[in-house]
Amino acid sequence: MLRRTFIAGALTLAAVLGHAQGIKIGFVDAPRLERDSVQGRRLVETLKREFDPRQQEIVALQAQIADERARFDAERSTLERAQLIARGNAIAAMMKKSDRMVMAVREDIQRRRNEIAVDFLKDARAAIESVAKAGDFDLVVQEAKFNSTRIDITDQVLAEMARRAGAAGQ
Repeated sequence: MLRRTFIAGALTLAAVLGHAQGIKIGFVDAPRLERDSVQGRRLVETLKREFDPRQQEIVALQAQIADERARFDAERSTLERAQLIARGNAIAAMMKKSDRMVMAVREDIQRRRNEIAVDFLKDARAAIESVAKAGDFDLVVQEAKFNSTRIDITDQVLAEMARRAGAAGQ
């Protein structure tokens, strides 16, 4: 809360000083950079490619659980008590395994996303800095409660990131 108050105060001060002294402020929509940039799309594609096999394994296990539950429910009236308990325990064990697999994949995706995001953030930071210097900006912010389209430089940063991605790919 204190951090937000400080940031709001600093932005207000910057806006007042900017009006008085001609400070140039820019805004970058960070989620849009991740969603619309070449590097952001690569990040998503990399994660999908790496984790699709494990997610498909989970889907297959969950389908198997659904089949076993349906079979169990259909045969419930004809099974002996020991068989009911054994099948119920087997289904419960498969469900626990599925839950563990889901949690492990989520954790691994988050860890891997953080690893890959380092390069994305470097690219984004470099592109923002390049656009800011070229446009003679005094301040560029990424978080704001409100921003005018007049100060939004996200399109310029996306173009710079695309240029850099093209140069890196050659």
